[in-house]
Amino acid sequence: MKQNAITIHNKIIYMFLCMLFLAIPKIKAQENSIKVDNSAFAEKIYLQLDRKVYTNGDTVWFKCIIINASENIPSVLSNVLYVELINADKKLIQKKSIKIENGIGQGNFDLDKKITKGNYLIRAYTRWNENFDTDFIFEEYIQVFPNDLNGIDAIQNIKLIQEENGNDHLEIQFNPQVIDSLQKNKLAVFLTIDDKKDSLLIKKKQRQIHSRVQN
Repeated sequence: MKQNAITIHNKIIYMFLCMLFLAIPKIKAQENSIKVDNSAFAEKIYLQLDRKVYTNGDTVWFKCIIINASENIPSVLSNVLYVELINADKKLIQKKSIKIENGIGQGNFDLDKKITKGNYLIRAYTRWNENFDTDFIFEEYIQVFPNDLNGIDAIQNIKLIQEENGNDHLEIQFNPQVIDSLQKNKLAVFLTIDDKKDSLLIKKKQRQIHSRVQN
């Protein structure tokens, strides 16, 4: 009887251990599901850059958008976004703290005129998102090239031409390569001569413009 009792006891222990080993994968699966569910509380970060290619001395403009990962609505968890500019050697070049209101913000990086050619990483994150994995950190690369036009004025050779009929007109030379690309192929020019004012709108491929200065 004593031997049978020991055998039964051993069987109970064996069955308990089997049930325990079978339960471990379920516990791990539950832990993984908790991690996945936690990501729903993270913030999704987007930066809309004005372009991807720049020259030294340019300004990198960007708009910041932060939304709730689960509901895709503007996040109210963070009111500051940290945006970094990092070179190819992983050295931090600039860092900005951008004010966020209703999930929206904007900012810029002024590129130094001596900045070297290469690829630069723009990285953005919130303090809240440091609680989650790197999937919720925004990263995008831009290219920077040397600007051979530094020191060249966009407007040159301004001449006031007096015609025989008594009318005057201006001749102005524009260098389109120096004009900021944010002008989107249009440039507004305001003239003031002897307290008289006039304005011109110059469009892409427009070679000649005629205007008279008016009161």
